[in-house]
Amino acid sequence: MIKRLFRLTVLLFLVTASIQASASLLDNLFEELTLSDEAHASKHALVLKGLKDENLSAARTNAVQLMNLVSEDLEVESVTYAKILTNTGILYALSGNNAEAEDLLNQAVAIVESVNVYHTALLNILRARSYVELTQEQHEAAIQSLKRAQHISHRSDGVYTKLQLPLIEALASINIGLGQLRKADTQQKFNLKVSEQVFGVRSEELIPTLDKLAKYFAMRASSISYYSDQQTRLYRDSLFRLSVNLFKRSISIIEDKYGPNDLRLIDPLKGLSRTRYIQGVSKVLVKESMERAAGIVTTNPSSDVSDHAKSLVELADTYVITTDGRALDVYTEAWEMLADPEFDDLRYQLFGTPKMLFPDEPIQPVLARHPMNAVVGDELFVDIEYDIRHDGRVRNVKIVEGNVPNEEKKMLKTYVSRLKYRPRIVEGEFFMTEGLSWHQTFRVLEKVPEPTNVSPVVVGDGS
Repeated sequence: MIKRLFRLTVLLFLVTASIQASASLLDNLFEELTLSDEAHASKHALVLKGLKDENLSAARTNAVQLMNLVSEDLEVESVTYAKILTNTGILYALSGNNAEAEDLLNQAVAIVESVNVYHTALLNILRARSYVELTQEQHEAAIQSLKRAQHISHRSDGVYTKLQLPLIEALASINIGLGQLRKADTQQKFNLKVSEQVFGVRSEELIPTLDKLAKYFAMRASSISYYSDQQTRLYRDSLFRLSVNLFKRSISIIEDKYGPNDLRLIDPLKGLSRTRYIQGVSKVLVKESMERAAGIVTTNPSSDVSDHAKSLVELADTYVITTDGRALDVYTEAWEMLADPEFDDLRYQLFGTPKMLFPDEPIQPVLARHPMNAVVGDELFVDIEYDIRHDGRVRNVKIVEGNVPNEEKKMLKTYVSRLKYRPRIVEGEFFMTEGLSWHQTFRVLEKVPEPTNVSPVVVGDGS
């Protein structure tokens, strides 16, 4: 049961990542327009100024005015007009007016197609339209818009063109949201291949892609149960290996360019440690990467006292989650390094309250059916109280209240009892923290029928 709940945590992480990846609507704005009329150019400048000032209302108003002005000017090129329609559509979408936005973007597509069905201006327009379609849950339409844009990018600049990278990410994001994770995996692997062609397999520019995809594949592997059938389990293992190899590639590129003790190594070393932990490999390997990261910070001449202390705390955190008895000694060392009053705020930030170390993502458990005894429309929840010992372990877990089935309550209780925390330190001493509360909401996978005026509909007992 605990593994099932953790897999839900991972899936929520992937969906959240997909939402963030799809949210860059403004990236499709046409900032440079060919406008010979001074009044038109001034109005476009006001649109950009409104966005810079984060005044969406002003930007939208000026965009609409520019669109109306240009619609009556026969000297404005049709593609330029389509770009203005696109900008206005984007601003409508950002304001939540999706129907108006979709209409303008469809007009823009039709105008550019009348000039050239493979015009590169369609890349921005189609991608913006896919975002609007996605917000209206038109998933297949959004996918087709993105695939068409990708085809245009191939026609324009080849199969491995850089132009398609945001399109690949958007396609992967949609498939994650739809639960089509194998398709998302394939797109992310193609993302890697394109990025390697664009930047070079040993290029420093490739590092952000390596790190981002390494994190994706680690979390994706974690979403697959270890107890799956053999073929699925082998696929899970392959994703973990891919994640580890991507982090190692990132580390190797940095080492070759900057040496073995460069601070740029810290993030991929941390990522490698986390991946190995959730993979369930040897604890020695989990600690090895974090110990190296801490050593790099400690020996680097540009690191100050706060940098040293924070690196030791992160190392001790790793010792806690791997049940290494050195954790408290390392925490104490970090505490003592921050003895100067100027570090009082940092001390409190690090040790004033317990910090949950793993898992470090929010969870959103789901029920297959609506509980029989819960009122449709009411929040589905469990409230739990617990204590955290001086060594960061959870004790005295109690279910206080809840309206979900007992099996789910017990599952959450088990989950909370296995959490690991950074302990609280007061005046150099480790203290137990009592009476913490955990309010966990649940959602139902299937849609619950609306209540009728005859009698409420019972969906199931949720067991």
